[in-house]
Amino acid sequence: MIAQHIYSSLIEVDPTYADSLKIGYNKFINSIDSLDSMMANAVKRHNIKSVMVFHPILSYLARDYGFNQIAIESEGKEPSPKMMKTNIDVAKTNGIKIIFVQQEFDTERATIIARQIGASVVKLDPLGYNWNNSIRYIVSQFEQTNNINQHDKPTN
Repeated sequence: MIAQHIYSSLIEVDPTYADSLKIGYNKFINSIDSLDSMMANAVKRHNIKSVMVFHPILSYLARDYGFNQIAIESEGKEPSPKMMKTNIDVAKTNGIKIIFVQQEFDTERATIIARQIGASVVKLDPLGYNWNNSIRYIVSQFEQTNNINQHDKPTN
């Protein structure tokens, strides 16, 4: 919607560039559609039901692609030892194989949980300038870690 509004506004300001703007707009929309398909396919292919994050950074992706985001920290506070134990239990129950942490956050607590559940800690830059590469990186991590929730595996 934002791209559509920008596109329409630019054409309104200077219609002489309408053809060039349309080409750029369509290229951008196709890129977004491609990322959307990549994410949707990865979530479906790997049966991703839950991901663990240090800070709830994937809220929109979780909502849009139908997975649960389990945050280690609560209300912006470091988890207590009791909460760490709860996080470990929740991660085990949900078959978590990867824990996403923003680059600017300390990974110590995520690493402790990861060791206890046999998961990987992966740093993300969700606020980075190149947001499309960030999405591709998340998809690649789903692919590499095969983050299938064990309790949701289909049985034959």
